[in-house]
Amino acid sequence: KSLTLSSLSYSTTYKVWVNATDPAGSATYTHRWYTFNTGDDVTPPVTTIDINGTLGNNGWYISPVLITLSATDSQSGVDDIFYKIDAGVWSLYSLPVEISQDENHDLLYYAVDKTGNIEMTKTAIISIDQTPPEITLSKQTTNLFEITFTAQVSDETSGIDRVEFSIDS
Repeated sequence: KSLTLSSLSYSTTYKVWVNATDPAGSATYTHRWYTFNTGDDVTPPVTTIDINGTLGNNGWYISPVLITLSATDSQSGVDDIFYKIDAGVWSLYSLPVEISQDENHDLLYYAVDKTGNIEMTKTAIISIDQTPPEITLSKQTTNLFEITFTAQVSDETSGIDRVEFSIDS
């Protein structure tokens, strides 16, 4: 005979009793017990992040991004995932989160397993700039054959990478 135990809890002591009698019906029982502990889960869960958006140049997203967090814990299982964006409050994660405001964002996140182990907080920097640079162009004519164009260029979020002039004659 055998007994298979499943769905046991971590950090729990169990006692298995085994009783046996013979077919003659003797009044004597043979019994044994075995005490065991499922062990302590001291390993925190591990959270991964998936950032879905249109990636431009130099690590900047040029569209809103959708953040998906998932965690694994091979021992007791994941209980909750928490996150916060910039200086916001910690929130319980349940569905993907959209970030759409132009700027550098700090996304902090961590998970907790069913025995209370807390993952070290992780940080993802998410840079979004959906707004093109602003250009103000001015022209100064020195003489009939000399004209100077001056471009005032600004981008409040990611800055200016380069300014180029070209002429079509």
